[in-house]
Amino acid sequence: METRGWLIGAAEPGHGSLGLEVLATLAVAAFVALLAQRLRLAAAPAFLLAGVAAGPSVLGIVSSSENLTEIGHVATMILLFGIGLELRIDRSTKWGEGVRLSAAGAISCVLCTLAGWPIAMLFGLSGGAALAMSMAMAISSTAIVLRTLSLRRELRRPHGRASLVVLVVQDLAALVMLAILPLLSPREGSTFGEMAAGAALSVGGVALLVVLGKLFAGRILREAARGPEGPQLMTIVGVVMAVGAGLATQRLGLSAELGAFIAGFLLADTPFRHQIAGAVAPLRDVLLAVFFTSVGMAVDPRLALEYWWVILLATVLVAVVKIVMIAGPLWAFGSSAPTAVQSGLSLAHGGEFSLVVLSAAAALNVVAPTTFALGVTVIVVSLTATPLMMSWGRTLAPRTTGWPAAPWVRRRVGASGDGDGRTDHVIIAGFGPVGRALAEQLDTDGVPFVIIDLNPDTVVRQEKRGRRAVYGDATNAEVLESAGIHGAAALALTIPDDDAAVRACSVAIRLAPTIYIVARLNSLGQGNLARSSGAREVIVEEITAARYVRDAVMKELASRKPA
Repeated sequence: METRGWLIGAAEPGHGSLGLEVLATLAVAAFVALLAQRLRLAAAPAFLLAGVAAGPSVLGIVSSSENLTEIGHVATMILLFGIGLELRIDRSTKWGEGVRLSAAGAISCVLCTLAGWPIAMLFGLSGGAALAMSMAMAISSTAIVLRTLSLRRELRRPHGRASLVVLVVQDLAALVMLAILPLLSPREGSTFGEMAAGAALSVGGVALLVVLGKLFAGRILREAARGPEGPQLMTIVGVVMAVGAGLATQRLGLSAELGAFIAGFLLADTPFRHQIAGAVAPLRDVLLAVFFTSVGMAVDPRLALEYWWVILLATVLVAVVKIVMIAGPLWAFGSSAPTAVQSGLSLAHGGEFSLVVLSAAAALNVVAPTTFALGVTVIVVSLTATPLMMSWGRTLAPRTTGWPAAPWVRRRVGASGDGDGRTDHVIIAGFGPVGRALAEQLDTDGVPFVIIDLNPDTVVRQEKRGRRAVYGDATNAEVLESAGIHGAAALALTIPDDDAAVRACSVAIRLAPTIYIVARLNSLGQGNLARSSGAREVIVEEITAARYVRDAVMKELASRKPA
């Protein structure tokens, strides 16, 4: 008896109204997010489970996940564009530390692939299909791990820095994997030389895209940022670059998601990344819900029940292999045992790029439809278990404190430090006359500070002077976090916009409840709002001006009185 589509109406499977499909998906995602928040559970795994329940194979709230294919592609592109924007090694990661962590990440990715290849063949897969599956499983979820570490304020801690670098390397390795996949799918009538030429063309096209992005992306964004509508225009230009790069890589025979990721990764090196990331964040969060929910809809519970032991065994093997092959190289390259163990447990799952690689392999007929469906189910199960694995990491890591460091790098471990990156600096939001005066005094006193300003030329000039400057709006949480709001001693709001200053107070207090905020406002009413929003000290220009005017007039009148 057909039970699909009872909410969407009498539409045939695969032909329902796209608007209703998206509405139903968002409604399910919103309900699950509220429930997960009440139960204090991670949202992403809940979205996956909701997708399974709402999909055509169970309740049929959405008649067919095929109708969400295009919206899913857009969601994945924006998601990976946002991930690319975030994948820039933080300045708290020193150069030497970054090199050794990158080396450990590259080796761990290769080891995970090589270890998973024969294991996948033991499940009956051909050599090409097993290699594609092992490559997909070697990648972890950047979105879930970074979000969890950020919420727990652990990104600057040793395991946070190690996890971030390994994730960067994994996502870059996915580019190589997507280029390799066509070689695993010999097409009828195609010689090895023709396939190699096609792969070389794709790699060359991606290289050209990277070069063009390096040459022109920053200049275009700087020009967009000059006008009064700079932040909004810059966000539009950034999204256009993401979609354009996606279409370019699609024309090269690769995935559009790959191009969007490359665009974000290129923009991550510009001073505008924080503003764009913050502006894209709300859209990214919505599409993240659509993405994970639609992925859950691709799971067929009947197939999962039939092959439950295969899925369970594969999920456990993926976790074990990744824990060993990630923690081992990290330890060997100088990380402490607690850092290595906690990082390994945090990354012991599949990720967004795993789904992209598997989808590309299925499109090239490298893996069969059933294999693809089981692979997606394994990724969904492992992602669902990610919060639990990260909790285990926080519990088990302290127990390994007494374990010895790698003897060949023992000295470097002590030098790397395990600090949390706090600097007790001052953030100056707005670099007009007031901000410049404060900066000069802080320079004189040797107090570190970070500048936030919406003038791109100001940001460039200050960076040339060796000062830390961030382009963006101080009301943007991403911008404040990039300026180090969590480790700042004080925030000086010297921006001339009263409404923006009040909003910045609220955002800053939400991110760092104990930070000292001093705000400059033009009117008494806005000054009171700023104080109620968290400002500890408020300087109201109209009151200051009134005092100066009063004192000047009274001084003049006093001078005219007879002696």
